[in-house]
Amino acid sequence: MRKAERLGAFMCIMAVVVCLALGGPPVAAVSPMVDLDLVGADIADVFRALAELGEMNIVLDPAVSGTLTIRLHDLTVEEGLKLVAYTTGVEYRIVGSSLIVTPPGKPSAFDPVRVERFSLTHARVDDVMPVLELVADNTKLQADARTNSVIARGPAAGLEQVEQVISMLDVAVAPPEAEIPAQGEDVKTERSASEISAPIPAPVESLDIVRLRHASARSVAGLLSLVVPSGRIQADSEINAIVMLADEVALGRAHEIIAQVDVAPVDVPLASAPATIEAAETKAPPEADAVRVIKLSWSPADKVAEALRVVVDGVRIGMDSRTNSLVVRAGQSEMLRVEEIASLLDVPVVEPETPAPPEAPKPEPRALASFSLVHADP
Repeated sequence: MRKAERLGAFMCIMAVVVCLALGGPPVAAVSPMVDLDLVGADIADVFRALAELGEMNIVLDPAVSGTLTIRLHDLTVEEGLKLVAYTTGVEYRIVGSSLIVTPPGKPSAFDPVRVERFSLTHARVDDVMPVLELVADNTKLQADARTNSVIARGPAAGLEQVEQVISMLDVAVAPPEAEIPAQGEDVKTERSASEISAPIPAPVESLDIVRLRHASARSVAGLLSLVVPSGRIQADSEINAIVMLADEVALGRAHEIIAQVDVAPVDVPLASAPATIEAAETKAPPEADAVRVIKLSWSPADKVAEALRVVVDGVRIGMDSRTNSLVVRAGQSEMLRVEEIASLLDVPVVEPETPAPPEAPKPEPRALASFSLVHADP
């Protein structure tokens, strides 16, 4: 009975596709157009109909199941496949004249598994492994400390991603260079008495209180500790405010970071029924994740990574202590926000110097003198 119902539903889908394809003006065989309006259709039947319209063979994994409600109007077969795959969360490949539909993350026979060894020249394999495990999907990794190399087993795409991250992390770290005076410039070895005695003016500090509307004051205070000197920032949980005592430059950086993180959370409405796609413009294909290495100059990578995990959701962040770098995996929009916040956090912070107590006056040296008397008795 169930087979008959599914066969009937599939025949109905095919009838709609064929009628709509033949009812309009003739189109090129290489680019047939799709016009579907389906309610509660079987996902497998929809892929079969699209494969039939595109004159392709189809290999459908048994795990691909479920129903969907969808409307596709005046689209190519390729655009229809993208929207159906995006809506249902499955993956597909077109290999020659065959359409292969599988659950997400399942390797294909057309994407063979390979094994490669990546040797490291500068970095230690134990330091690189946590970052590689963060970004390597469907790829098994094994560290070989004896040869300082990584053994990777997986599809070609995963091995290319591992090689890309290794090339970004396996770099020589140059020691800080001493400042060399320009040619013809005299090197001063002594300072004048006026230069030694003249005090260096301290930056003027002011008190600033910022009330937050959305973010937690305690979490934002931990974030701002990277740009405001330690001991000069405090969170007031009762009024959800930040209290800072710092100079004008540090306060300006703090306000920029607060503007980035004190935003209202985005409410995602819960769908009570299957989503209906009206046209290609209503849904775009999911944004592919990118992997980027962000080199930090002043702030420690572990502190910045910890701060970013608090304020940026849905982003995978690792760090490489040897090069003081962040390894970020995120979509394009989230990546731009991570880079912007990281640039605000990666600044030098000068701790206020405690003035030295005044030196006690030195006692005058005592001297011995003799006096000869002429008339009086000593």
